[in-house]
Amino acid sequence: MAEITLRAYVKEIDDLIEREKLDEAIAHCRHILQIYPKHLETYRMLGKAYLEAKRFGDAADIFQRVLSAVPDDFVAHVGMALVREDEGNLDAAIWHMERAFETNPANPAIRQELSRLIGRRDGLEPHKVRLTRGALARQYAKGELFPQAISELRSALQEDPDRPDLEVLLAKMYWRGGQLKEAKRVCDQILEKLPFSLEANRIMADISDKKGDEQKAGEFHRKIAALDPYYGFLESVELNPATVDAGAVRIEQSTWSPGEPLPTAEEGPPAWVTSLGVDLSEGESDAVSASPQPAWLSDLDASGSERPKSPSIIEPAFAGDDINSELENEDAIPDWMREAGWGPSTGEATEAEHVSFSDAELDALESGIEPMTPQTEDEGGLAPAEIPSWMRSIAPKDEEVESEESPHAEPQPEDSMDEGLVPDWLSEVASEDDASTGEQEQPVEEHETG
Repeated sequence: MAEITLRAYVKEIDDLIEREKLDEAIAHCRHILQIYPKHLETYRMLGKAYLEAKRFGDAADIFQRVLSAVPDDFVAHVGMALVREDEGNLDAAIWHMERAFETNPANPAIRQELSRLIGRRDGLEPHKVRLTRGALARQYAKGELFPQAISELRSALQEDPDRPDLEVLLAKMYWRGGQLKEAKRVCDQILEKLPFSLEANRIMADISDKKGDEQKAGEFHRKIAALDPYYGFLESVELNPATVDAGAVRIEQSTWSPGEPLPTAEEGPPAWVTSLGVDLSEGESDAVSASPQPAWLSDLDASGSERPKSPSIIEPAFAGDDINSELENEDAIPDWMREAGWGPSTGEATEAEHVSFSDAELDALESGIEPMTPQTEDEGGLAPAEIPSWMRSIAPKDEEVESEESPHAEPQPEDSMDEGLVPDWLSEVASEDDASTGEQEQPVEEHETG
């Protein structure tokens, strides 16, 4: 077998997947995992190959293990979203796509796919996809605004504590901000659930190095190097393994050809498989492995169980437009309406009080004449009132006398109204119009005010 660098080998496998040579890609992935059974990048390639081959059970099995080491892995969340949609579990599909969106909110394809999934579930695509606290915290982290990121992450974890991806980011923010005690506390919580968390082991390795605890530091370093062998060539875990020369890790390339059986995994799962549930044996292409999976992923299985609660990132197209739903609450009725007799609707119709008319009123209604039955204040009618001063200036001369005698005084003829009823500005306009047409000015008394 010819030797090849591990990076180049993984790149060739990715090319095989692109060319849809899926069986060959799966065979090479299994070959690498026989030598490096914890290599994360190989798991990503294997999950993609299973997904392209429509082996959704195996793909979900592999992607979940990637998420056990990197809870915010972009490729794994997108792959899990596709798998769960195929299973008909749209809630789980949306949950995973939301996590991918948080990792890369600027990706238009992810935005479109998230909107499509929500539209398929709810019947209407959302008007807008907004950033969650997790996405906002990642923006702060990229800008090295550690206090702001920590504040957002702590608030998000209070709303949904079952989010190891946010816990990992919180530990990293504490670590980058120099708060090593807090970083260690969060990492301890993460490693209890995910012992092979890449970022948590990196942080703990650095803290142990600074404390001079070489034994613990060595344990964390070995875990990191198992997940990515290139970490074993770094002097500090703070450095990027991509800076290590690709030739530092070499592996014999498999000579598998079509028709040959796929390489099998080693007999008996290693210790790390107990926590991550890796099973590379054949015969389970259509079912997810029954091995234990992390608690935070157990609610996202194909059985359709409830997904973990997480803050919504969808802004409704029209929020707060349903006024009727607000008025159903008694507290929403203003005091002035409640004093007037209004109350919450019971949904039952009530008959109005019976109204009776006198014989005179009925005769008047039948004849089409409105009955004139003036009432005094004591009888419940309208009490006479004084005309306001601003109306007296334009009222007829005898209006005050008529108003005092009867509240239902008959209106005066229009031609008997006083000259002062016409405003000055209207008289001026009328004069100008008459002058322009050559006509004589008409007396004010003959002007119709109607």
